[in-house]
Amino acid sequence: MPNLESGSDLPLTESLRALEIDDQSSPSFLFMVERRPTDQQASEENGHAVSYLDDGAPPAQLGPSGSPGTLTINQLLLESRIGLERVHAADLEREMAAGALVVDTRPVDQRDRDGGLPGAVVIDRNVLEWRLDPSSPHRLPIADDPARRIVVVCNEGYSSSLAAHTLQRLGLARATDLIGGFQAWAALREQSD
Repeated sequence: MPNLESGSDLPLTESLRALEIDDQSSPSFLFMVERRPTDQQASEENGHAVSYLDDGAPPAQLGPSGSPGTLTINQLLLESRIGLERVHAADLEREMAAGALVVDTRPVDQRDRDGGLPGAVVIDRNVLEWRLDPSSPHRLPIADDPARRIVVVCNEGYSSSLAAHTLQRLGLARATDLIGGFQAWAALREQSD
């Protein structure tokens, strides 16, 4: 079985990706080095099948039984954000003016406590996919254009990244989320008042 570490007989291609990690205090970056066989074929590593994807996504680890490996929530969050063109709070109004559908997925208690997001459609997180999937019989009438920009807003910009990634997998390629969520938008609004 080939060893994918340096010094291996298997020729490797390395790519470097920088992912911005949003932090309340300051932005930082995580650099990931991806190693894969140059022939792009599946390989074996440490007795587990490894799938190398052409789309640049990190390799998916498969266990001995062929079931997907596990990720931490931080890894899942980073993986979800790779394909998102995330929106900054200062740009949300411009996105709305350009026709984006802004979806507030915060629970009712957070909306009651902090207020609503003007112009946003409220969709509970637990039914989001059914309300926006173009093929769903439970789709909302406003979700009739799969090419429409969708900006998902949660409280702090974490669950919205996971939700936007899921919407992209359903064919809503322009789905994304708001960096820092409602709290970032509210802080910006408070600064401008």
